[in-house]
Amino acid sequence: MKKLSFYLSCALGSTLLLFPTSVKAHDWVDYGPLKVNIRGWKLNTDRLRLKGVTTYDTNFINTRRNTKGNISVDCDRDRITTTKADGTWRRYRISLRKNEKTLKNDFCTAIRKNPLLFN
Repeated sequence: MKKLSFYLSCALGSTLLLFPTSVKAHDWVDYGPLKVNIRGWKLNTDRLRLKGVTTYDTNFINTRRNTKGNISVDCDRDRITTTKADGTWRRYRISLRKNEKTLKNDFCTAIRKNPLLFN
């Protein structure tokens, strides 16, 4: 079954097998190999309550590695992080890749223009 889903995902451009049926195509934006759910951004209230840090999280799909995860952006400190395969968070870091910088800059620009946009 794994081989079949792999061949189908390659043949279909890996989009049909990765997205739930309720998700619309315009909800996802490509940033290099990352497909980011732009309507899924949420303020991480747990991190705000526990550490006093304002971060926003959403889910993503890495089409190069065919993996799913969550991504978090901290606009105040200009940092970004993702989850590991087991679901635990990595450390926040400066964006190194162009697609990560573009994602962070797009999101932080939007949130600075309208701070209540994702609350």
